[in-house]
Amino acid sequence: MAGGRRMWRRSGVVAAAVVGLAAASCVPPAPSVPAPTLPAGVGVRWLRDTGGTLIGEEGSYSASPDRYSLLSGTVVGPDPVSLASFTLPPTVVDILGRFSGLPTAPDGTARLPWNGFAGEGITLVAAGATEGDWTLEFPGGSCSLGTVGESYQIQMISPSPDGTMVAVRRDDGEGASRVEIKGLVDGASCPSIASAGYFASGTPSSSAGPVLVWSPDSTDIAYRVSRNGMGIVRLPATPGSVPVEVVAPSSATIVPLGWSVDDRLLYSRLDSSGAAPVSRLITRAVAGGAERVIDRATLPTGYPGFFSPLTRGGLNAYLHYGYFVPGTNSIVYQHGSSNVTNGDGYTFPRFYVALESDADNAVSKPVLGNLPPLAWHQEVLDSSPYFPPFDLTDVPNAEFVDRFIR
Repeated sequence: MAGGRRMWRRSGVVAAAVVGLAAASCVPPAPSVPAPTLPAGVGVRWLRDTGGTLIGEEGSYSASPDRYSLLSGTVVGPDPVSLASFTLPPTVVDILGRFSGLPTAPDGTARLPWNGFAGEGITLVAAGATEGDWTLEFPGGSCSLGTVGESYQIQMISPSPDGTMVAVRRDDGEGASRVEIKGLVDGASCPSIASAGYFASGTPSSSAGPVLVWSPDSTDIAYRVSRNGMGIVRLPATPGSVPVEVVAPSSATIVPLGWSVDDRLLYSRLDSSGAAPVSRLITRAVAGGAERVIDRATLPTGYPGFFSPLTRGGLNAYLHYGYFVPGTNSIVYQHGSSNVTNGDGYTFPRFYVALESDADNAVSKPVLGNLPPLAWHQEVLDSSPYFPPFDLTDVPNAEFVDRFIR
């Protein structure tokens, strides 16, 4: 009898386990969040590479993009455009902010899509004969940004969404930078509201990245800092404020890309520590918490430092980024998690413009509902000699976001 009781009790445990597994298997998965649509009156413009030409003596690829737009259900395009006519993507702004002597500035349009429609009606003009003296013109007046010593040159000017302030990044050319918030008040000088990033005992306290992201309510800016690694801080637009850490520093390359109405930050993070570089588009609450990966692109080996496997690359460079659609928690971005392999065996992300909600279990979709046609162009391999004849391979044509329209 004792043995029987033991067998019965073990059978009961097994039965309970089976019932538990069956119950667990019946728990429905979390529902998916369907891909969003653009809100009424808000549209997006993007470009699609159509396969350009390879410049023989230089080995560089000259792209030939077509421009498309979608607004209130109406699609316009394809319209051939020159590369000089499209909005600067954030990674190009990053390069210009570090190496160019001229500021990236508002031009009266929504030129900086990581801040939605900010910048409309605000322009920068050179003032007088003093080098580095710039004046902002805006509805209702103008004011001078002034200078901070001869060494601190303006590299980036980013207007606030409400049109009452600008964030300004200055650089001394030796790794030290300063971020300021100035008011747009008619008068001789734009009044200073907040600043951060001075020299400290001859050493820069931090070096700020040139992509300056405003909160939708214009109360804070977020930007990258390089200090024991790259991280992201926010600076409140109030007198006496100090930077507050949002994303802790790491060895990865980080670029902030947007701030949603739900107070979530969008940023890209490139990790080159593994066998192949991995680029991720990530969101997280500004107040802290878990990261949500929106998209993940594994880049080919031979990666030279940006988003192309080719050192002399063209339109495929600088692609993995996206922005919050103004007034929403929806993201329009370069989807790169699906791959294609060419005839030489090289695998590339197939970048196309997609829409997705910033939510768990969100589903993405191409901005026009269907995948764009797959086509290829040739570029020079990293391993190629720096003179003709070059070693070439096929690279998939890509799409990338230009700006928001309305």
